[in-house]
Amino acid sequence: MLILAVGCVILALSCGLGAVAVRQRVITPPNLSLELGGVRLVGITSNSPDCTQLIAPGCIRPNQAPTVHIYTLWLLVQSQPNSWSQPHINQLLWLQIGE
Repeated sequence: MLILAVGCVILALSCGLGAVAVRQRVITPPNLSLELGGVRLVGITSNSPDCTQLIAPGCIRPNQAPTVHIYTLWLLVQSQPNSWSQPHINQLLWLQIGE
């Protein structure tokens, strides 16, 4: 029981320290795209107030307020077998990068 408790504490601390390292730009989160059957995991860095790359890749709005970098982890699940036309989209993680 003690080993399990220590493992949980270590996991919680490493997640917290990892989030702080990303916010301070010590490490950069990876852009990723993993697919397993009807489930897809996508991690991207977007620039706010620019458009999100998930909706419109390369979309840029000129003359906006200062840019904030945001890392988002999305979970997409097919709503119909073998079709990505209207997936269910869930945001798993949202993290501002830098100050």
